[in-house]
Amino acid sequence: MNIPSEKIIFDDCYEVVEWINKQIRQAEANVNTSLRLTEAHEYVQKYCFPEGWNKNVWHTILDDAIRMRKEKENDK
Repeated sequence: MNIPSEKIIFDDCYEVVEWINKQIRQAEANVNTSLRLTEAHEYVQKYCFPEGWNKNVWHTILDDAIRMRKEKENDK
């Protein structure tokens, strides 16, 4: 498996800690997003088909939320 390597240079140890913490937060966010992926696909199938076809599921849900919010604001 070829993984592209990237050289990262830090000026002090605090930058290293901050970088590691950022990587951990990003990994946790990715895990949480992946855990809800099946639920998201079911939502898109039920509420956003066919406009969600061949689109990223999270973008489709966001587009749907934006559309619903606009409709709600227009009803006021």
